[in-house]
Amino acid sequence: MRLTRTPLMLIAGLALVLPIACGGDDSSGGAGGAALSDEAFCARISQLEEETDAMTADESDAMFLDAMTELRAAAPNDEVRDALGTFVDFFEEIDSLDENDPEAFERIFELAESPEFASAEAVLEDYSVNVCGFEPSE
Repeated sequence: MRLTRTPLMLIAGLALVLPIACGGDDSSGGAGGAALSDEAFCARISQLEEETDAMTADESDAMFLDAMTELRAAAPNDEVRDALGTFVDFFEEIDSLDENDPEAFERIFELAESPEFASAEAVLEDYSVNVCGFEPSE
C-alpha cells in the first residue's frame, strides 16, 4: 500500500477506505504508554508508514487499530492524544458495525462529518505539517 497523504493523517484516516469490519483489539488505550518527544513521535509515524508500505491490504487492515491506539498512548501532548482518541473511538465504532447493514454506511458518514472528527483531523494535520514536517494532505 503506497501512502500519499501525510503519514499521520493517512494512518488516522485509513479506516475510511477499509471494510467496516476491519478487526482490532478491545483495549481502550490512552494509558500505559509513555509520551514520546515530538521527534520520536514523528519518527514512529514514519516507521509505521514504512511498515504499512510493506504490507498487504489485509495485513495493514489488521494492524490499524493497534497502531492508532499505540500512537494515542505515545502522543507527545494532550491535544494530539485527544485527537487520536477521537479517531480511535471512531474506528472502534466502525469495527462494531454490521457490514451487511445498509444503515452502517450512513453511520460512518455521520461520524466522519461530525465537528469532533473534523476538529481532530485539523489537529493531526497541523501537527503533521508544522511539527513533523510532512507534506500537507491534498
